[in-house]
Amino acid sequence: MKQKKLREYNTMVKQATMQRIGLRNMYLNQHENELVPFVSLKNFNKIIKKIPVPKKNKTKNTKTTKTTTTTPTPTPTEGVQLSPLSTLLQTPSFIPNGGELRPYQLKGVSWLLQMYEQGTNCILADEMGLGKTLQTITFLSCLKLNYKLKGPSLIVVPLSVLTSWMNEFRKWSPTLKVLQLHSSDTHERERLRQRLLTTPLGK
Repeated sequence: MKQKKLREYNTMVKQATMQRIGLRNMYLNQHENELVPFVSLKNFNKIIKKIPVPKKNKTKNTKTTKTTTTTPTPTPTEGVQLSPLSTLLQTPSFIPNGGELRPYQLKGVSWLLQMYEQGTNCILADEMGLGKTLQTITFLSCLKLNYKLKGPSLIVVPLSVLTSWMNEFRKWSPTLKVLQLHSSDTHERERLRQRLLTTPLGK
């Protein structure tokens, strides 16, 4: 049963990856004129990845069938506008305790969502003390709760702020399942690994 679930999850990841490659290529082509001054045209063409074509499955009567997959459209919730690209108009309802994002933080999260929708990686490079942790937590929460994105997200932070990140998740998005993957004990690391494999986060 566990292996079946893992295979299903891996298939879902591959399908989502193919879709994001297409979105990313579209974004890069639309912004070619802005990117070429910083990247040579030769390297630019290397950046654009080809979308792998699904293999045809042969049946006993020698006919071939094509399989197509669709990814569900993100469902809008309070504070999220999905046209033309997602924009946070107000603090999402999943933020508890009367918390409120400032206008520039709403703009930052909106930009992260828009880059995600276009299949493009990005870096939120605000200065210290402007709430990048809160913006990141809000972004991940939107992916899980608004977009119904399955599977875990990995956050890599310095050991000195690991506890702080755990506390911030509990404070700003208590509905998310968060697992601290750090231990000096070998058996404890294996236990955490098995827990993650048997009960995937974000499912």
